[in-house]
Amino acid sequence: MINRDPVAMADFIIKFSPKSGGMVMDMLSHDYDLARWFAGSDARSDYGLGGTFVYDGLKAVGDIDNCSFLVEFKNGVIGQLEISRNSAYGYHVETEIYGSKGNIRIGMLPLRDRVTYMNETSISVNTADWFYE
Repeated sequence: MINRDPVAMADFIIKFSPKSGGMVMDMLSHDYDLARWFAGSDARSDYGLGGTFVYDGLKAVGDIDNCSFLVEFKNGVIGQLEISRNSAYGYHVETEIYGSKGNIRIGMLPLRDRVTYMNETSISVNTADWFYE
């Protein structure tokens, strides 16, 4: 699972962090609950690493801006969750469930619309600015 907030929200995120419980409680908790639902099981063990790599304002309040999380569920399913507060290209959430008979991808690209712009030097698309979109 990937959950990335846009860098454009930096001021809001830094002001909100002391009241939010931090990135793990604010963002990762939703993905963790969803992963439990997809796996159909509670966790047996989990391991996370995180740090403050971009926003010094978060470091000052004891929060982080990036985190990787591994979880092993009681039914044997394993999962990876990646959480970030500083996506340069916009809001991005996607999930991939990979199994022995195939996979399901949800929200593959954070596209704002279905328009692709092409010219002699590049191909580009607009991305969503925030989860409200």
